[in-house]
Amino acid sequence: MHFPITAFPLISFTILLSLLCSIFTLLITSITKEKKIYQILKCQIISCSFITLISSIVMFVYICSYQNDKFLFSELHPLFILRIFGTNNNITVNHSVRLDYISAVLVLLTTLISFLTILFTFFSENRDEISKALQQSSLFLMIQGMLINLFTTQDLLVFYTLFELVLIPTFIIIGRWGNEERIYATFKFLMYTIASSVIMLWGILYIMISYNTLDINVLPNLISSTSSSSNINYLALAFFIPFAVKTPIPPFHTWLPKAHVEAPTPCSMILAALLLKAGCFGFIKIFIPFFPTFVKEWQLILVSFVIGGGIYASLVTLVQSEAKKIIAYSSISHMSFVTAGLFSLNSYGFKGAIFQMLSHGVISSGLFAGLGILHKRVSTYNLHLIPETLGKHMPILASTFAILTLGAIGLPLTSGFIGEFVTIFGIYHFNKILGFLLSLNMILSAIYMLIMYSRIFFSLGLSKVKINLKLQDTSRAEFYILFTLVIVSIFLGINPELPNISS
Repeated sequence: MHFPITAFPLISFTILLSLLCSIFTLLITSITKEKKIYQILKCQIISCSFITLISSIVMFVYICSYQNDKFLFSELHPLFILRIFGTNNNITVNHSVRLDYISAVLVLLTTLISFLTILFTFFSENRDEISKALQQSSLFLMIQGMLINLFTTQDLLVFYTLFELVLIPTFIIIGRWGNEERIYATFKFLMYTIASSVIMLWGILYIMISYNTLDINVLPNLISSTSSSSNINYLALAFFIPFAVKTPIPPFHTWLPKAHVEAPTPCSMILAALLLKAGCFGFIKIFIPFFPTFVKEWQLILVSFVIGGGIYASLVTLVQSEAKKIIAYSSISHMSFVTAGLFSLNSYGFKGAIFQMLSHGVISSGLFAGLGILHKRVSTYNLHLIPETLGKHMPILASTFAILTLGAIGLPLTSGFIGEFVTIFGIYHFNKILGFLLSLNMILSAIYMLIMYSRIFFSLGLSKVKINLKLQDTSRAEFYILFTLVIVSIFLGINPELPNISS
């Protein structure tokens, strides 16, 4: 008998495998320090990450092959029943997951970046620190499982729970293995996200009482047909603010640069490439479908607000002297393309936004990985203290970092060009002036990224520090990780017409 793979609970399998492997590794590392066991756990984590990557590829291929099916790999498992106080209504909270085209793209991005980040953690760290690498990698697997569930869930309360829980392993990684000001960075990170999410919780409670359902697919019609305009505005703001904080959109962004600077390199890779996409996905999955009238009425202000925030982030980036802060602020600028494209409410802007999410995840993780390799060699991110003529001593790092930098500024034949150009085209169709301003953001991006690259590898105009010893270039493992990200960026730039990527 033929058993279709779409009948297999592949989403739940991927989620559970990630979470169980993560929890098991954390438990074993807490009770033993045997090197042989650590080596077994290392192989287990890498194997688990690779299996989840293969699973996501299978799901992506299937979702692209089934042209007539909007959703695949659907699952529905009741979890518990909520009794609403003061009413006779009960609401069932479900583990309801299914895959659509956007979810498939984000799940594939999540597993790919997680796999490369775990490899980077093991093969870039000191071999004597395998316990640290195991604990970090297990937390990355936990983040991966939560994000896959977040990108596929159809239950609003489960979405909110995962939206918050994914902060906990990030908080632990930065707070335990970050730099000198890690405690301040982690608490600032938590205060911003928790304070904003309390507002979203109020909105979810209002929805539960008013509509007696948590189904993300049913709620858009219910909200648009029964809510008054004043209630809609307040409810829309309750969801807009937490998504704006997580994306982030200025002025809700100040937690991000500090978190990046204090976070260890693998955590910065995950934070930039994946966690920021949770806010963007919230706009796609919840904010725009739930409140289309609000978005339409306030569209000009929303798009102007987002583009203005991106230009502000670019101008702030121009005056930074630390390479990691430059990449952190550039992420804010690049994410403005995503949110602006989504709020343009046309197909060009939407397609560009989805592609930019994918492109930014690949390029930003590569840039942070490159900076992490650089920091291991020269022990600084400060452009004034990086030794001059570094590019001559580290040609492989300089070459791969150059391609990723060109991708970040949107050079043709890289993924950055496709995402940014199509988004600008969509904004131009909405408003010509705003389209011009968004293209100005692209020009500013080219300026600060090229300045940063020239000052790191050629020390143009800044560093007078001499190289007193022979620096080691990238190791074989580090090169393969960077090279993979470079190849993915170029492949997406050459072949942007991925099937159904924005259906």
